[in-house]
Amino acid sequence: MLLGDRLDSAELQECNRAFFIAARDWWRPHHTYGALRPMQAGVTAALWIGAAQEFSRYWIAGDEPRMPRGAIKSFADAAWMVLRANDIEEDG
Repeated sequence: MLLGDRLDSAELQECNRAFFIAARDWWRPHHTYGALRPMQAGVTAALWIGAAQEFSRYWIAGDEPRMPRGAIKSFADAAWMVLRANDIEEDG
């Protein structure tokens, strides 16, 4: 639920678990050949999904009938910039 309390149930926990297993399995080979940073589930989810999710809350609560042009590309580009591997390894 985007605008209310976070829901929690055994079914939702199982869906989240299955999602992160699938995401990790997809992520692993891309990290192995150097395209993506190592996956850290909470950090990666916040960087990958967080900005678009927060914008969705703003947009749904607002009065714009359509999503602004370019919003999807902006979030996709931003996610790629923070999740791709860098040429210089960072500590931590």
